[in-house]
Amino acid sequence: MRIVPTFICAFALLAASAALGPHGALRSLDGAESYVLVVGRAYLGSGPTPEVGSVAIVVRDGTITAVERDLSKVPSDLPRIEHPDAYLTPGLIAAASDLPGSHQGSESIAAGFRALDGFDRYGDYRSWLARGVTTAHLSPGEHRMLSGEGAIVKLAGAPSERVVRELADLCLQLGDDADGPPPLIEFPFPPSSDVAIRPAELQRPRSRLGRLLGLEEELARSLAGDATGNIHRRALGKAWSEQRPLRISADRATDILAAISFLRANDRTGVLVGGAETERVAQAVGASGIPLIFRPRFSPQGS
Repeated sequence: MRIVPTFICAFALLAASAALGPHGALRSLDGAESYVLVVGRAYLGSGPTPEVGSVAIVVRDGTITAVERDLSKVPSDLPRIEHPDAYLTPGLIAAASDLPGSHQGSESIAAGFRALDGFDRYGDYRSWLARGVTTAHLSPGEHRMLSGEGAIVKLAGAPSERVVRELADLCLQLGDDADGPPPLIEFPFPPSSDVAIRPAELQRPRSRLGRLLGLEEELARSLAGDATGNIHRRALGKAWSEQRPLRISADRATDILAAISFLRANDRTGVLVGGAETERVAQAVGASGIPLIFRPRFSPQGS
């Protein structure tokens, strides 16, 4: 079993002598964007000796261009800032973030929503960066059974360079929050007394048994070409045909097993998110080889 914590490591600089500009460019405290920062210890996170002694970080125009373990190789044309008591540590990837928040759609199968559409590429994320988070997965929410397509973004850098992956995965929810979506009502436009308003249409799932059944029914319609006028059905068919990975949120043991079974039955790649009751089905999760992004929570009761 490969368990990935909610925050995973990616190289980034965290040092008291550097600050982040509005778009994430590294500046020294006097405003310079090109300098050499020497720290006393570093944990690089890879290689035969991931923790090393003094390291020099070369920053040019606000971007880290080199990390030198041999201080004799440090460029002499840049100002040098020394902090022998400081640490260079890995940055973090928020593998399950709450950015940018849930969309407001009512559809239970809503593949047409894209988390990236709610992300501010010009946003100031220095509060995240100050805690070491440099990259984040964006989810369209966990309030619907299929809430849309996720994305992966950088929280610093030029706005045009912040998107790592525009369409990363289809986001599914097998928890209780997905049950009981509101009924769908379609109002004629423009309104007319000659056109009747059709009764509200109930949506699946209304129970645990209806979750994957509702998804399979909608998927069958999408792949059969029955998507006229339905952007979510078209988006689902396209994402499925393009082999988009599935990101399945599940905490209860029975839901974790259902997610594994669904991925296997459909020969899909994917990742599990949550896993509060993983210890109850650890053998099955390990045998599946499906990565788990573990999100600590109190274990649900009564599953």
